[in-house]
Amino acid sequence: MEYFDQQYSEVYDAQSEAGLVGGSAGNSAGGDRQVWAMFYEAVLPLTDDIELNLAARYDDYSDFGDNVAPKASVRWQALDNVVVRASYSEAFRAPSLDQLYAATTFSADTGTDYPFCESAGISDADCSSKQYDTYIRANDSLGPETSKYTNLGVAWDIVDDIGVKVDYFNLKIDDVISRRTITNVMRGIGAGTLAENDTFYVKRAPNGVDGSLGRALEVGTGYGNGDKLEITGIDVALNAKFETAIGDIGFNWNNSFVLDYIQEVEGGSEAVDIAGWNGSPDYKSNFTTNYSMGDHRFSWNMSYTASTYEDDDTGHLDSWLIHNISYVYDAGNYGSLLLGVNNLTDEDPVLSSVGIYENPDLYNNYGREYRASYTLKF
Repeated sequence: MEYFDQQYSEVYDAQSEAGLVGGSAGNSAGGDRQVWAMFYEAVLPLTDDIELNLAARYDDYSDFGDNVAPKASVRWQALDNVVVRASYSEAFRAPSLDQLYAATTFSADTGTDYPFCESAGISDADCSSKQYDTYIRANDSLGPETSKYTNLGVAWDIVDDIGVKVDYFNLKIDDVISRRTITNVMRGIGAGTLAENDTFYVKRAPNGVDGSLGRALEVGTGYGNGDKLEITGIDVALNAKFETAIGDIGFNWNNSFVLDYIQEVEGGSEAVDIAGWNGSPDYKSNFTTNYSMGDHRFSWNMSYTASTYEDDDTGHLDSWLIHNISYVYDAGNYGSLLLGVNNLTDEDPVLSSVGIYENPDLYNNYGREYRASYTLKF
């Protein structure tokens, strides 16, 4: 069992609160939450070859009520060298206190006012983005998000030191907690799929004489509960190790295939499958080779990210392959020395067709990196 008390406090100085400090934004705010939880787990050997695991967690939040999250998994030793496993679990995540109670903050976010362009007869392709006065507000009506995870896998030791693992997985998250971009807010309110309130709103200039929509002057945004996020895929891992007279050689090859990546897109009214779109590759792979002999160890890693569509299912962005190498000398009581090079071939990050660097989570822009370290443990 567990009990904890969370207290959130954000304190600004009086001059900033009065708006007398240039370049500052925000205000004092605070909140608290009390939670107690209980967890139970049981491992049940049904037969000599089948093991069942049952678990459940109960949470009671002072500001969200209670929730029960169950989990069940089974492991079957089908053959001496084959294991079949499956699991199902549910989870619950409450919004953080700053998302609920943080003070209003001013910003100048960049967005695209598609409703204005549509009203003025401007195509989406010609609808340019700009900065808008933006007020980021807490959302005390924000609800928790819930998730369900299903996994089915097989592990096969083909021979000694050579094995393969295949796993199918499905993760579904409902009422996803995320901060809406101002483009999302303007488009959602314009389409009638997002209700205006104290957090989400758009203030516009008066309508034109022809009845066209006025330009956006100010946008309010914050965290909200969006549509679902659902990811379905298959992971395949191959590992092998060979002992030779001139040293040991090992291989590890991990592959992830995304079959579906369903989420709400920018300004969209419903969730769509974005697997293979810009920022969401449908295939990634890591292949690592290790060689060791005595006190010397060499490693070569290849990281591959598949190409993607640039805009929905049109255009094309290149795939990305980088090589990382490292050498370690183990001097025993005198420590160890590591020498390495990341991105050996100095690959540039993948840019958009107009040369914009959009996906730092997928492609870094550090270029070739050299590193050296000495470690001594005592």
